[in-house]
Amino acid sequence: MFKKIILVVISFYALALSVNGFADDHSPQETIEQMEADLLQDTQIIEALRDKLIEISPVNLPDEIKASPIADIYEIYYGTDVLYISADGRYVLQGQMIDLDDGRKNLTQAASNIARKKYLVDVMAQEPISFGPENARHTVTIFTDID
Repeated sequence: MFKKIILVVISFYALALSVNGFADDHSPQETIEQMEADLLQDTQIIEALRDKLIEISPVNLPDEIKASPIADIYEIYYGTDVLYISADGRYVLQGQMIDLDDGRKNLTQAASNIARKKYLVDVMAQEPISFGPENARHTVTIFTDID
């Protein structure tokens, strides 16, 4: 199912490129095939990185690994913490990634905020721990720092 969705998205993207004249040198089929090859390569790199990280630390499994805005650098998510790793798995970077062309946008903070939102959705979906009478007139909800 996921592969079909990706194929549809890639197809629409390739069609948009060909209509706008960006794919003049390539047919839509060639563009789709290249995008599929790139996606497959990206998936293989991510799986290799996941395997390497698990080999290094089997008790700390990454929640997610995905491509970053920088070529050959991938984002690693451990909860709401974001690290970066080179495509060959040799280097791990910790710190803030800033996009200077986008008003000095802090991409690391933005990625961490998205991870926090996902985490909160998961926490909110769980049954809360509740003490007291069933038909209480008032309730108190307590949140803790998720980091």
